[in-house]
Amino acid sequence: MPSIPEGIEDFSVILHLRDPRDVLVSSFFSNAFSHPVNPVIFNPDEAARREWIERGIDAFVIERSPVVIDRYNYVIADLLGRENVLFLKYEDMVLSYQEWLAKFLSVFIAPEPNIPTETQPKGLLALLEKLPLVQREGRSPSPTFSALYQELFEAHKADFQVEDEDVYRHKRQVLPGDHTRKLQPETIAVLNEKFAEVLNALRYEPVANSQIR
Repeated sequence: MPSIPEGIEDFSVILHLRDPRDVLVSSFFSNAFSHPVNPVIFNPDEAARREWIERGIDAFVIERSPVVIDRYNYVIADLLGRENVLFLKYEDMVLSYQEWLAKFLSVFIAPEPNIPTETQPKGLLALLEKLPLVQREGRSPSPTFSALYQELFEAHKADFQVEDEDVYRHKRQVLPGDHTRKLQPETIAVLNEKFAEVLNALRYEPVANSQIR
């Protein structure tokens, strides 16, 4: 389960989530193909990986769905709807990176009376200034919000473009809705039912069979 510290109300929190059905699809490809073996956190034998592949993605996502449901229910119950929590979606990061980035950075600006938005960065923005991206000759040592936003946008705007899909690559593909392209309609219907409360809470629409593929 995610670790949520005590006194969470004293923090500014970003809750960044992805459609859980796409999370399950991504998990299949990571576990079966691309994820490197680590003796501590991920150590399946080759027989297990072969079995996942042979049984297929549909069986995998159905079997793994209870774990993902529990994780989502946990963060929804503890975080979603709090005044100090900003809920952002993976899908917006990929499809509307400009708007997503502005919302993300806005959490770390502390507005003060009579001080415009164009203030020097505070909080985490001050830490972002120390990144190699912004530590280069000829730039302002204390960039404004807009300047830092523009630098981060230019640096990462191409991160969500994957020309071809390779199951052995960590960034296999990034487009939202992969469950509609990889799963059978019957499997999607099962997931829609299992995740109904989660999808509703996070405002994800179940996909009708007629819209699949």
